[in-house]
Amino acid sequence: MNRLAHCALAESGSVEIQASDQVETEIMPCTDPDRFLELAEQYNTHAEFCREAAECAVDPCKEQWLRLAAQWTKLAEEANGRSRPS
Repeated sequence: MNRLAHCALAESGSVEIQASDQVETEIMPCTDPDRFLELAEQYNTHAEFCREAAECAVDPCKEQWLRLAAQWTKLAEEANGRSRPS
């Protein structure tokens, strides 16, 4: 999504969430480090989207986008930590 689309989304104050056409049905072993790296990358992408949307948004939406970005970042850090052997 480009920056203009982010700004339009942020200014609208609403977010439409669409389900993915691809639903993951495979059971992931709790120790698959490569999968955790993939998840960390996806979560970081979501966090970046939220930060970009926050740049265009006005309060109170801006704060909500930033909180959401922080939550995605935390998930990414947790997944990244699980990608390393203990």
